[in-house]
Amino acid sequence: MSNEFAMVRFGKVNMGNGERLLIQSSGGDQVFLDPTILEAIAQLGHEDLSRLIVAVTEL
Repeated sequence: MSNEFAMVRFGKVNMGNGERLLIQSSGGDQVFLDPTILEAIAQLGHEDLSRLIVAVTEL
């Protein structure tokens, strides 16, 4: 998936303790998310999600 600002790849990865969603940036950064984390992120409101994104980008 890409636009004029970024490109990311998505995939499903089978790991020893279940499936994970892989999100990988064109720069090589990647994250594996399990279903519990995906559900928690999906339930966040706009303001909470914005704060989470800011906190992660500051790491």
